[in-house]
Amino acid sequence: MQTVTLALLLALGVAAVSTGALFARLAEAEPLAKAAWRCAVATLVLAVVGGPGAGRALAAAPRSALGATCLAGTCLAVHFATWIASLDFTSVATSLLLVNTNPVWVVLLAPLVNGERASRRALAGVALALSGGVWLAAGASPAADAPAGSLEGALEEGSRWLGPSLAVCGAWAATGYFLLGRRVGGRIPLVPYLGLCYGVATAWLCVAALARGVPLSGFPAMTYLWVVALGLVPQLIGHSACNAALRRLPALLVALPLLLEPIVGSWLAWAVLGEVPPARAWSAGALVLLGVARAAWPARAPQVN
Repeated sequence: MQTVTLALLLALGVAAVSTGALFARLAEAEPLAKAAWRCAVATLVLAVVGGPGAGRALAAAPRSALGATCLAGTCLAVHFATWIASLDFTSVATSLLLVNTNPVWVVLLAPLVNGERASRRALAGVALALSGGVWLAAGASPAADAPAGSLEGALEEGSRWLGPSLAVCGAWAATGYFLLGRRVGGRIPLVPYLGLCYGVATAWLCVAALARGVPLSGFPAMTYLWVVALGLVPQLIGHSACNAALRRLPALLVALPLLLEPIVGSWLAWAVLGEVPPARAWSAGALVLLGVARAAWPARAPQVN
């Protein structure tokens, strides 16, 4: 029953996070503003749900767990700042394929985090996934609706690498976010952990937006709907479900089902926005997904703890 519950939890998480790219595309605001609103909405809901009990739980938590939570929130801020920005410079399919390569980076960082050495099989998978990512990025073209006067125009031909590069940076940050969330484990109850993690991300994103002169209000009416949807669906439901699963499963097993996000997210962008995935997304995507599966899929199913 516990296994079924965890599977349903992950399925809910994947379905919810897969709406993120669509909502971000629909919102007419700068990337930092979308990211800040996404985290702020979720933080506000968690503050109401957690109430005074959340504050008491955080006050009683070990300092090491609080520090790891704040660092996870920082990683989350970097993840959203880079990944949402990547959508302005490349297709949804390309962005989602590359930002969901985090299982590869989990494999590579495992020796530093927990002393586990990567097997030859895992390293071969990493090489396969990276080759697919390079193939995809080399053929990427900037999004048709990229803002005028953006960095894309200044970089001209080199701009084809900007979106994919930002997406990969988002994957690196997401790797830290998952590994740190797993490390905190049950030392902080789930709702206070999420509230602090999302709150730290909100603070960093608001500071970055203000420092760069990015407006956090004054959007078209529909944009408020989409940024609130970003906070409620992919963030509050999707990320929270994944974090709940992290309490019982290794970070790798939580990251692996998210490989479905590029498929679902690209389909949503195609159905709603008419954005057809680039031609080489199919071949490159197959290389990336096969490489990640080879690198990350365990030879034996780990114990649920």
